[in-house]
Amino acid sequence: MQTQTLEELIRALAARGSLSHISLAMNSSGTKWRGTYAPAKTFGVSYAEDADPIKALILAMGAKPKSKNMNTAPALKQPDVEVTETVEDLM
Repeated sequence: MQTQTLEELIRALAARGSLSHISLAMNSSGTKWRGTYAPAKTFGVSYAEDADPIKALILAMGAKPKSKNMNTAPALKQPDVEVTETVEDLM
């Protein structure tokens, strides 16, 4: 099995149209890097933590995305108001 570099992995994902977002930041305790990957064709995000930032990104891109049900807000109700002005009235 041939190991891909981070650049090769990113290029391969982009070529397949499967790259929406990647990010890299320290975890909340400041002890490890957190790599995050969101695919373009699947809802969800995957992440991984490692002391090495490159390894964290590679691990995140190889993990299965985790998703939660989308929280849909209730539709906004339109106020029951009658509009009597026109654009000409405002000019």
